[in-house]
Amino acid sequence: MPSLVRASFPTQTTPSAHPNYAGLRRSQAVWDLPSVPLDTELNVNVTISFPAAQRLPLSIESMSTVHTLKSRIADLRGLDEAGVQRIKLTFNDTEMVDSDHIYEYGISKVLLLWIRDVEKRFYQSAPYMIVLQIGQCGIQIGQQLFDVLERENTSKESAIGPLSRFRQLVIDTERKTWRKRQRESRSSIFTTQYIDNGTTGRGNNWAHGYWDISHLEAIMNAYRKAAEASDTNDGTLLLHSIAGGTGSGLGSRIAEEVRDRYPKQCLMTFAVAPFSSGETALQHYNSLLTLGWMHRYSDLIGFLSNDAIMGTVSRQYGLVSRGAKVEKVTLDDLNEYIAHCLAGLVLPTTEVKSQSGKLEYKRKPSALNAWNVVAELTPVPSCKMATLASSTVVSGVGNIANDFTLGWDSLRTNLMRNLASMPIGTRRKCIAARLQARGVIGPEYWQKSAQFEQKFVTKLGVVNQSKWFDVKTSSLYALDIKSPKRSLDVCYNGSDVIPVLDSMLTKAEAMYKAGAYLHWYERYGGSEVQEVFSDCFEIIQTANDAYTEILGSHL
Repeated sequence: MPSLVRASFPTQTTPSAHPNYAGLRRSQAVWDLPSVPLDTELNVNVTISFPAAQRLPLSIESMSTVHTLKSRIADLRGLDEAGVQRIKLTFNDTEMVDSDHIYEYGISKVLLLWIRDVEKRFYQSAPYMIVLQIGQCGIQIGQQLFDVLERENTSKESAIGPLSRFRQLVIDTERKTWRKRQRESRSSIFTTQYIDNGTTGRGNNWAHGYWDISHLEAIMNAYRKAAEASDTNDGTLLLHSIAGGTGSGLGSRIAEEVRDRYPKQCLMTFAVAPFSSGETALQHYNSLLTLGWMHRYSDLIGFLSNDAIMGTVSRQYGLVSRGAKVEKVTLDDLNEYIAHCLAGLVLPTTEVKSQSGKLEYKRKPSALNAWNVVAELTPVPSCKMATLASSTVVSGVGNIANDFTLGWDSLRTNLMRNLASMPIGTRRKCIAARLQARGVIGPEYWQKSAQFEQKFVTKLGVVNQSKWFDVKTSSLYALDIKSPKRSLDVCYNGSDVIPVLDSMLTKAEAMYKAGAYLHWYERYGGSEVQEVFSDCFEIIQTANDAYTEILGSHL
């Protein structure tokens, strides 16, 4: 039995004063309402009697949820204006409406007050997903990602509130980045905490970020409070770069601490790899050490290569330029594309299936299940680096709103074009892949689904399609029941990382054998540096060998 909410309503008028309500009870000022989870299925039966002169009784019965009922409030407001004489509302065969309150406030007002109370209680006890945004790159991507999430969670036509309640921890060792984010961010529906780590930075040095623990306990205390804010926790997303000092070194230390203190919690990291042309003198060392640490302590590494994303966005600009001068691709473009790739993974889904030619729509949206993503994409523990792509075209190219409403054939073309280019003479092969189609309404998608999905299997080179190619279809793009948006997003664990790992290992090993820059690391890590390098070389070499062994014969 659901618990009861004692909802109080002040008496404003006397019901008997109105001719249509003669003989009805005076207001009791208290109404017992059931407090239920937002996604609980409700058997709602509303029986309405209009004034006798109209002689028009009306009954509404439906299976609904708290939020789908909320979406019908506008329809019920019309009944308020029609002079309703008596109303009976039952929840799972239990009568719960006092007619006097309906007279005083209208059915739409009473139900809305109840729904708001249920929402408040839900949000207080809902599971949270913690999003750690570390360093300049992580903060910039996080800002773009939460711009998308907030737009989708605050829509007036949302069928349900945010199923995953995100808590943001914004961390940097230089104040200018997080303060700029703080100034530019609008009022967020998601809890955001900015953690001050001073102004010194970490000098693009993994060792400085990892071993300088002057603010570590403050960070972990903030994380503990976020983790304990709810009875359950949906896991942690960590956004960072692997080339600098804060995102790489401090990010690695925080990942280690989270794993040690919360060993059963799912930890997914999304790591931005530097341009191969060079960003810092230490980027090969930093990348090696960060990936080695994340491979040891995280459950999934979302590998986001700047080279690959730059190629994707440049192709988008090239397609619309038609020979004219191509606009310069900016870091905001790259971050926007990454944010949409991540949003395609973490936004809630409302499942729809086609069974024997009949479409079956699931009523309840589902939040991201991080452990399911890990299980689907990392069947081999030594191979846990996944790549993301989306049909999204960045806003600098054109009207992104129009792009979201393209047909499925156009979205498929966009997604295939947005996949990273492979080195000449090689073919992409995948251990596992997950395709997410959003906005699947009506038969259009299903008429071509078999051919449609087979093209992706071929393009991705999935080694074992029957076991490790999963298609998720959602009737809603996110939460807005009237949104025309559509998108295709893919997350796959494949051979894209092999050339990147090969190059990184070769360059880092050459520098290490020459003893280049090692004293910069020994300044902070002392004698431990040699052991850390040795461990990370072994971890990344083992991962690269595993990818080559599983996929090498297929390349």
